[in-house]
Amino acid sequence: EGSERRLAVVDDEKGCVQVYNVESGECVATIQSKKRLKQPGHLAYNGRGELYVSDLGRACIAVFDASGAYMRSLGENRSRICGENDIIQPAGLAFTPEGHLVVADRWCDRVQVVREDGSYVRDFLSYGTGEGESGPLGEGTFARPTDVAVSSDGSVFVVDHGNKRVQVFDSSGVFVRSIGSRGDGAGQFQKPNGITVGADGEIIVADIQSDIERNDVQVFTREECTLRLLVAVARSISRR
Repeated sequence: EGSERRLAVVDDEKGCVQVYNVESGECVATIQSKKRLKQPGHLAYNGRGELYVSDLGRACIAVFDASGAYMRSLGENRSRICGENDIIQPAGLAFTPEGHLVVADRWCDRVQVVREDGSYVRDFLSYGTGEGESGPLGEGTFARPTDVAVSSDGSVFVVDHGNKRVQVFDSSGVFVRSIGSRGDGAGQFQKPNGITVGADGEIIVADIQSDIERNDVQVFTREECTLRLLVAVARSISRR
């Protein structure tokens, strides 16, 4: 809080994570270690200020303390077998109000909930694209989920990249609804990639499609109505 608030940013080109003081804008730490980080992707802070970093290159989630010192890793499973509690290709990360870590696993086409030490809590449904798979249009199933966000009431929002939509679940993992579809119009997506929940509960979704002119951010209300369109290119950012 206050002068201790931190903003963590992935630098894709340098392959590192930079941590800034929100109030001063000063870079207070750079996390860069070929041994500890190979391909950093998404970030999330827990309630104690520890930083969790998904690493596609090492197939794990690396954990660092508030100063940027390495603490431990979760996962690092190179078998490519999606068993219970296996994290194969971690992408988006978010913490629930209870302190559990929600992980989007692109390889296993699922979203998993684990404790801070990596022990299994539960997972959501897995791969699906067509009708008849857990409801119309495969609702509640995923194709390459890339990011997750959690609201203050524990609702989980999943970027279902392959199916060009956002899926919403309640705090117990029960499917609630889908937002969006494939297309270039308002409320539609081409390559949804990042998501966060705003201070007023609005749903903010980044869409990156480099080969056409769609690099934007759409803002939705909780009732799925498009509020506005922001022209920007999304990056992985975590704030504490």
